[in-house]
Amino acid sequence: MSYHIEPIFLLYPLLCLLVHFSNIRQKRGVFFFLTALFIAVYSFSLNGSDFDGYYAHFNMVERGVSAVENEQEIGFYFLMKTAVFLGFDYLTFRVVMLTVLTLVLFASIRRFTSDFALSLFFVSSMFVIYTISAYRQYIVIAFSLYWVYLYCRGKRRLAIMTTALLLLFHITAILPLCCMLFDSFRQKRKVKRSTDRFQRHFTVILIAALVIRVVIAFLLQTGIVNAIVSGVLGLHASATPTLFSFGLVSRLFFLAVITYFFRLSNTADHTIRFLFWYYFVSIIIYIAIPLEFVMGRLMNNASILCAVLIPMLKREVARNVVPLVNGYRLAAVTRLLFALELAAFAILVNQLLHQNGYTPYMNVLLGDRPADLAMRSAYSPAMDITPGDQPVLNAVGNSYTTGVGAIFGDQFIIPYGSLGG
Repeated sequence: MSYHIEPIFLLYPLLCLLVHFSNIRQKRGVFFFLTALFIAVYSFSLNGSDFDGYYAHFNMVERGVSAVENEQEIGFYFLMKTAVFLGFDYLTFRVVMLTVLTLVLFASIRRFTSDFALSLFFVSSMFVIYTISAYRQYIVIAFSLYWVYLYCRGKRRLAIMTTALLLLFHITAILPLCCMLFDSFRQKRKVKRSTDRFQRHFTVILIAALVIRVVIAFLLQTGIVNAIVSGVLGLHASATPTLFSFGLVSRLFFLAVITYFFRLSNTADHTIRFLFWYYFVSIIIYIAIPLEFVMGRLMNNASILCAVLIPMLKREVARNVVPLVNGYRLAAVTRLLFALELAAFAILVNQLLHQNGYTPYMNVLLGDRPADLAMRSAYSPAMDITPGDQPVLNAVGNSYTTGVGAIFGDQFIIPYGSLGG
């Protein structure tokens, strides 16, 4: 099924590109202008495939349903509980939360790179669903990126402890936590990080990951292995393997280009090297395991690193490569950057075409309200939820596309009870 594309979701990333190519991209006002506009366009919107699902959970909290019966992580449950205690309705809770998370995320991005507009282009094209739909994942993405920044600035213990707390909001925080723990252990043992070996042996590592993907896919076709994996995943995802997808191709392309940029930059910057190592290992793990929905959701914190890695590596290449000697390489970087921008825009279009909840565009600032909001608060039959039951949207269920798999074009039918990222 294809949906109508709202122009506003295309215009904002194009504006970011326009600012990136202009002479004003380094001015301080650009950060405040693009951030304020993003909040107005996205955080105050009423769009997102999980809008109704989270409303159902919020309404359960208002009715006094426990965290276990609500089937939410304890951290997010108490966040909703606090909002109810403060007298927030669902719309206020949503707008305030999304605004705060956007400010945290954008402030973190600005600390990593001076080309804020280019980073924001990739965020608003490839990762738009997190900013208005997948609340719990957005919490982990926004704060984990900030904790990664602190980690790179030497505050390792604080970064690790605060990242661990994010597990109270979503299991995907396990990825940045493991990366920080492993890297911290490496530094204590004075073991050299294998970043250089990754980029030198990229082809071999990639082929090995693809071979492992095929082997795991074959094993998942056997009854015993499939039953075990299905039992672990429960209702939240299918154990059916996917050998090839648009999402796989997209990640391969971004990984290959970013690895080329890293090799060309020859950078010694500790922050860039750690981010690249974190990104590279995560995407290789995604490639090796053919469970698109599960791995897509797990790797979202690493996938968004491309939004900061690309402008950082672009700057390093311009700084370290001699134009007279390597002019053809600089030209190649320019062409590849353009290809990445086209790919990101194609991902956005694909996402808007195949995901519900993004049309028609509605915004609180325009005076819009969900037409049946009053009915929902009274629990119409279509949204009725009783303690201990899975939330049900309607008698026949509904299809949703969520997580990074959705961003890169992977579509899934998932139980309504697993909505919200």
